[in-house]
Amino acid sequence: MQKITVMGEALLRLLTEEPLDKAEQYQASCGGTALEAACTIARLGGECSLLACVGEDPFGRHVLDWLKQQGVDTAQMQQTGQAATTLCFVQHGVNPYYPATGADRMLAASHLQEILLAESGILHFTSEGLADAPCRFAHQRAIRVLRQQGGLLSFALRYHLALWDSPAAWQAAMRAFLPFADVVTAGEESLMLLTGCEDAASAHRQLLAGSCQLICCLSRQGVRLTNQHGTAMLTTELPVSEPEAAGALLYCIAQEKLQGVLLQELSRKELHRLGECAVRDAQRR
Repeated sequence: MQKITVMGEALLRLLTEEPLDKAEQYQASCGGTALEAACTIARLGGECSLLACVGEDPFGRHVLDWLKQQGVDTAQMQQTGQAATTLCFVQHGVNPYYPATGADRMLAASHLQEILLAESGILHFTSEGLADAPCRFAHQRAIRVLRQQGGLLSFALRYHLALWDSPAAWQAAMRAFLPFADVVTAGEESLMLLTGCEDAASAHRQLLAGSCQLICCLSRQGVRLTNQHGTAMLTTELPVSEPEAAGALLYCIAQEKLQGVLLQELSRKELHRLGECAVRDAQRR
């Protein structure tokens, strides 16, 4: 089975049911879209390494220890003394609040362990890691390493109001990295914002006209896989988060040793089988 490296955001999430300006109690958990995708892969039995940055502080040590307990390889993780481990405050159902730029934005290209990175056949990266330098430059270098050895590149994109100056700034960053992606995972709203299309079907056609081989689109109806040959729609009784969907899909791709060039050739029946596998694994606890 191919090894997967997930690159991006690892942080400490503080969740409350109350408005943030009135909350007195928070439930702390390790989070971040990259961290959650990596943990999904490890939970399913896949070999997964997380490439992210935490602070040289108690919270950073907690995140590293927790990842090891989940079975995620932490050999590629970085620590920095230039910023504290990122904290994200979340009122249930409301956009997250980041009080300050944290260590997850300090991921450095100069500290990448390219030998370890090159052991992976798949690199999955997330939009949250592209908001700032030096993290953005680290992503560029990691993508180059995987491209040189013919690895599969997966991109999960989502617009977070708290991380970007404007939708236009987010669009520009996403479009700069989109040409490198073989697989794209996103919600319908993010896809339409990215492409400027008024419906998901038009957004899919636009992405598939480029280098993208496979789109995993999440909506209230379920999970939709689309390539050049067609679409497979999988309805779900329980909602599937984007990190869980991306992690489960990549686990299935790695398990079957599918390469990017094959993903665009999958028939509708094969797409449906891959989608069933991904949805089943995403919802497995």
